[in-house]
Amino acid sequence: MEEEGVKIIVVTFVVAIGIIIVLLKVISHFTGGRSSMVMPLLFLALVGIVGYMYMRHTLGAIHTSGSMEDSRRMINSLFRTARAVAEKHYRSTGVRFQQTENDEQYAILIIQEPNLPRVADADDANRIFFPFVAMIRKPFNLTSKIAIASQDTDNRVSIIFSPAGTLSKRWVMMKANPKLANDRLYGPLGVFDEETVGHLSDTSFYIYERDQLEAADNKQEYFRTLKSVYIKPDGVAIFR
Repeated sequence: MEEEGVKIIVVTFVVAIGIIIVLLKVISHFTGGRSSMVMPLLFLALVGIVGYMYMRHTLGAIHTSGSMEDSRRMINSLFRTARAVAEKHYRSTGVRFQQTENDEQYAILIIQEPNLPRVADADDANRIFFPFVAMIRKPFNLTSKIAIASQDTDNRVSIIFSPAGTLSKRWVMMKANPKLANDRLYGPLGVFDEETVGHLSDTSFYIYERDQLEAADNKQEYFRTLKSVYIKPDGVAIFR
C-alpha cells in the first residue's frame, strides 16, 4: 500500500513538472520572458496536485482494506486513533466491529456521548449501559475475506479506551449520533443501528478467514483453534 502511494506521488510529480514547463513556455511567449511572478503560483499548484493525489490514495486505502495484513494494519491504526482521541477529549472512545446482513465486516470509531441518557438494564438495575455514537458517518470496510468475533463468537465487538488511554471494560449501547443527522447510523448500509440491548466491551477478540470457517466441519471447534488477539496498554493489537 505504501509503495503504491509512493509510485502515485512520483508519477504525479513528473507529470506536473511537465505541465509547468509547458505553461512557463506559453507564459514566457506572451509576456516576453517576464514570468518570474508566476513561478510561486505554479509551485503551489504543483504541491497541491501532489498532495491531493496522495491523500486520495491514502484515504481510499484506509476505508477499504484488501488483505488480512492490510486489515491488521488498519485495526491497529484505528486503535491508536481511538486511544489518542480518548486522552485528548477525556471521553471514553473506541472501535466497534460489526457485520452487515451480507456478512461484510466493518469497523467504526465510536465515542461516549455525555448528552444522551444512560440506560439501566431491565434485568439488572446495577448494570448501566453507556451510550456511544459513531464519530464519523462512513464505516471502514476491512475486507470480505476476514471477519471478527468476540470470545463468545458474537460478531459485535467493541474495544473501549478510557479517558486515561487505558483499555476499559464498559457496558456499551450504540445510539444514533444526532450530529450526523441520520435516523440510522449508516442509512442503507444498516451497519450500526441503534441498540435496545447493549453488551459488555471486549479486551480481546478473534480475527479469522471466512473460507476456513465455512470449510470447518465443527465451527465451535474451529474457534477453539484460534488464538485471541490481545490489545497492549499502548493500544497496539498483538496478532498471533
